[in-house]
Amino acid sequence: MMKLLAAAVVAVLSVVPVSELDRDPDSWSGREVTVAGEIIGDYSVRGDVVWFQLNDDPYSAVPLEERDGPAGGNVGIGVRIPRELWQPDWGGPGRYGVRGPIVEVTGTFLHNSPAEQGETFIDAHAASLVEAGRPIEQPSTSPGPAIVGVVLGAIGIVLYRFGRRPTYRRV
Repeated sequence: MMKLLAAAVVAVLSVVPVSELDRDPDSWSGREVTVAGEIIGDYSVRGDVVWFQLNDDPYSAVPLEERDGPAGGNVGIGVRIPRELWQPDWGGPGRYGVRGPIVEVTGTFLHNSPAEQGETFIDAHAASLVEAGRPIEQPSTSPGPAIVGVVLGAIGIVLYRFGRRPTYRRV
């Protein structure tokens, strides 16, 4: 009963969460889905297709550096789109210090695809940019100034100790 209820709720929604695909991949396999999220990692251009990782976890909405603390795991899905749908002006994928572009893709969800050596992914036939990628302002947590202070303090102590050493003369 719960599976039917969850499927009915998701059917009403236009965008399927990746966590729902992960929860029961066999029931979704071969069905058309729309997923939205942040492109992360790297683009892999292979002939006439482009592969990328699309994450729809909480960090795609608000990156870790811009929130109060962690908010769950890393949830995403591989996406394969025809090269002509990929727009290089979407910008680079998300990584440390960069929030990747937010895109919406529609395609067939394939679970353990024999044609792709058992890969689970979305074979997309439509893709659109929702929000461009952008740099993430990093909080100032660099240990650099503290390290310099400790090193200079240690040098000062050593110089002080050597400067206070008594000198003895032989008579």
